[in-house]
Amino acid sequence: MSNTNRTIAQQVESHDGRFRLSIFKRSDGLFEFSAEELIEDDEEPFIPFWVQQCASGLHDTVAGAESEARAVLSWLRAQTEAEQVRK
Repeated sequence: MSNTNRTIAQQVESHDGRFRLSIFKRSDGLFEFSAEELIEDDEEPFIPFWVQQCASGLHDTVAGAESEARAVLSWLRAQTEAEQVRK
């Protein structure tokens, strides 16, 4: 069952704007993430919309949710690695 009482704890968007990761803090104190892809429809009226790619299990910390996200989302892993190379 979905926990609707949650707030965004962290949000990351891919450099090209096509993907988004949202980490939520639930009302019970646990964290979960949702990954989405921006779809740009080819048909009029050309309204882009977000489609959920995947969702996580429950985590005790933001870092735990982010670690799982990095393990399953190739775009986030590549972006994180590229940022570490630049440092």
